[in-house]
Amino acid sequence: MKKYTSFLILLLINISQSYAQKDIKNKKDPFTSTELWEAIPINRQLSHDKIDRLQKQSDEFDLKNDNRITIFKEKKQSDILTESILNKVDHLQIVIENLSLDHWGKIKYLSYLESNLKAFYNDYINGNAEANYYKKVIDEFEKNINITTE
Repeated sequence: MKKYTSFLILLLINISQSYAQKDIKNKKDPFTSTELWEAIPINRQLSHDKIDRLQKQSDEFDLKNDNRITIFKEKKQSDILTESILNKVDHLQIVIENLSLDHWGKIKYLSYLESNLKAFYNDYINGNAEANYYKKVIDEFEKNINITTE
């Protein structure tokens, strides 16, 4: 009988620890996540498609589809824009989807992101894209969604 009692106690301890670990895993941080926690609903996918299209147009403006935004003879500015407009925006799309906001809150942030990318693209094709300015725009956007969702 003592064997069974010991076994049951150990079993209950293991079960309670696994539930505690599950609760810790469920408290994920959307800002550090690198993957979507749930599939993007079809009614929000259009917003992501518009953002992705603007990124692709920016990438292909130099006639190369190389996941790089190029400002000719300005490697440092090209690196900053590639990181901000392509990489960071991709990450922000994941962050927005993983936030605990309702559908319209996520749509609002996605439309702000799209507006920023449209402004960048217009400046870029006109030769007026300032890398540090757009880096700051994207960084501030991330800070703002972090502050407003706390």
